[in-house]
Amino acid sequence: MATNPAAPAPLTDVLRAVTTTLVDAGVPSPGVDAELLVGHVLGLGRGELVAAALRGATASAADLSAVAGLVGRRAARE
Repeated sequence: MATNPAAPAPLTDVLRAVTTTLVDAGVPSPGVDAELLVGHVLGLGRGELVAAALRGATASAADLSAVAGLVGRRAARE
């Protein structure tokens, strides 16, 4: 994932980075998977996540770390 896990990041950037990572790994539905993984970490459904991203919400450093772990697992086809 391209975002820096040490600093908060806008959700739009997080979703873009996760999607890119999953595309590069050949995951069949990278956009949906990105939304589901980030939403899971934040406790949001897909619609809520998209709305939060549009409002300019950010993910904390702890959230980014959790997302990075899940994305690595998904990229490995888990």
